[in-house]
Amino acid sequence: MAEEHEDLIATVLEGHPELVEAARRIFEYTAFLLDDDEKLTRGAALNQAARELLRERILEVVDPAAATVSEEREGEEEAS
Repeated sequence: MAEEHEDLIATVLEGHPELVEAARRIFEYTAFLLDDDEKLTRGAALNQAARELLRERILEVVDPAAATVSEEREGEEEAS
């Protein structure tokens, strides 16, 4: 990640050092998704599948327990 983005994240989250790493990981994953043309709409926004992947990553990074519950629910829905 560019140093300027790291500095901006650290500035915005000043006083919350536990969130800096989470924000960095989410930013990097978002950039990864935006680099994949198959995950973009014609207007260069993330498509539904990519937004779902991002939502899952955010849950995983911010609250691993919530991500596990979300995965279990998806498994139950697919089995139905």
